[in-house]
Amino acid sequence: MHARQAEINRAFGCIYDDLGAMLWLPRLGTDVTLMKFEGGRAVRTPAFFELLRIIKAHRAELAVWDTLTDVFGGAEIDRRQAREFVQLCPAYVACEIGGAVICAGHPSLAGINSGNGSSGSTGWDGAFRSRLYLSSPKAENGEVPDSDGRILTRVKSNWAKVGETITMHWREGVFIPDRSANGTTGSIGRRACELVFLELLDQFTAENQPVSSNSRAGNYAPKLFAKRPDRDGFVKANFEASMHKLFAAREIVNIDYGRKHDERKRIVRRS
Repeated sequence: MHARQAEINRAFGCIYDDLGAMLWLPRLGTDVTLMKFEGGRAVRTPAFFELLRIIKAHRAELAVWDTLTDVFGGAEIDRRQAREFVQLCPAYVACEIGGAVICAGHPSLAGINSGNGSSGSTGWDGAFRSRLYLSSPKAENGEVPDSDGRILTRVKSNWAKVGETITMHWREGVFIPDRSANGTTGSIGRRACELVFLELLDQFTAENQPVSSNSRAGNYAPKLFAKRPDRDGFVKANFEASMHKLFAAREIVNIDYGRKHDERKRIVRRS
């Protein structure tokens, strides 16, 4: 969990001190079942009430339970048990905190093949108010599958349009949206573009190809970077925004180079 969070921090450009509103509860090797069924009766366990106490004490407005298999102690294909669990555990907690609870789960083979990401009884889909499915893109026409690609699809929602998707790619420990977006995903995308800018700058420097911050120059960095096949889908406008941000953060600077009476400026990483 620490290693994954460190990669997320790097993508957001933040440090652990910025995450005071976040609380991790690793429970590897312990029983974290929140509900069991005894004689056909649903029983919430002491672990559930301890978790609820911690969530309230932290004043959390969002709780994520990973995975559903770890916290549900019933039969996944039993529709009644699935509905009782959702109503008496995540839905109950959401009402208590005035927030939301996300339960992460793995799809069945049938759910993967059908493309809807379902698993077990239809009671799961019916009980939750919304459901997102993260899947891998399928290769077509004999193409090699994109192992780093993912598609996040809203397959159910009581309050939003169904079927909308976000395409993304795995990069340095984080899924990065392929298109520019607003809000949280947009901030990740902007940070990712800055990293790509720096990597391409290193490549051009190693190739002894100076790049300029002057938009009228033939070697204008954003224009050249947008032509590279390893640009990760970013375009000239993305690189221009990232360049200005990197200059403001003093991560890159301009230095003089060239012959006497023909001095020019090039972009380099700040040493």
